[in-house]
Amino acid sequence: MKVECIQQTDSILGEGPLWDWRNESFFWLDILAKKLFRLHLESGTQTGCWSFPSIIGCMALTENVDVLLVALSNGFHSLNTVTGELNFIYDPEPERPDYRFNDGGVDALGRLWVSTMSDESGNSQGNLYRYEGGNICQKMDTGFKVPNGISWSPDNKKMYLSDSQAYATYIYDFELQSGKISNRKVLIEYDKNNGVPDGLTVDSQGNIWSSIWDGWRIQQHAPDGSLLRTLKVPVERPTSIVFAGTALNELLITSASFGFSNTDLTRQPLAGRVFRIVSDTKGRSENIFRFK
Repeated sequence: MKVECIQQTDSILGEGPLWDWRNESFFWLDILAKKLFRLHLESGTQTGCWSFPSIIGCMALTENVDVLLVALSNGFHSLNTVTGELNFIYDPEPERPDYRFNDGGVDALGRLWVSTMSDESGNSQGNLYRYEGGNICQKMDTGFKVPNGISWSPDNKKMYLSDSQAYATYIYDFELQSGKISNRKVLIEYDKNNGVPDGLTVDSQGNIWSSIWDGWRIQQHAPDGSLLRTLKVPVERPTSIVFAGTALNELLITSASFGFSNTDLTRQPLAGRVFRIVSDTKGRSENIFRFK
């Protein structure tokens, strides 16, 4: 499948790809630059760029098409993409200033599941939260190093989460109505000498697509964790992926240029940009966060 560069913004740490089918907009982040971007996918026109006072880890669509829920290092905020107004809502970890939000995803009932992590190498006190709006936020699991890539099976009976520094994608039993998770197990183990798992998504057939940081590739795994295929990309550090487009068959991939020398950038001049692969597999529409 052909890989096409669709956005030439050189992100330091491109992440958090999000597809809004309501206005055919693709959102993504540059975590370390503290910026959020919006692209009209069909025309290829960048239609927005927002800067923040602190690191942004992830975001979510809301019922208001003009408002995003954003997770900054100092808590959850609402962002009005028309006026630029940013309003603080809640911070679940005010006592941990060295921690920040990393990756997140919204479940089928509109709750945001989001992880925290420290940028201090080797720290394994990252947490997983379930956030429902206001100050309704519950810690659901703990002990992560660099938690990434949260998503669910099409039948909403399983939840997936990767921990990059554990070189693993975990699978949980998931109860949609109660929002409970249990029985965490390793579903996919990765060769630590051949890249680490970063962001992931799940397609309409239940297959898991994982971006491999330091691996120059995307991996597709069956629901049982077995490797189905590998897609090569022209950058060493693909960071996350999302299905987009009117047919939900366009795989959009963010990437990073973080930590690269001039020699590295000469070898991969497209590092930090956004790529598209038209896939033979379809994804699923993003869930919308619903404030309680």
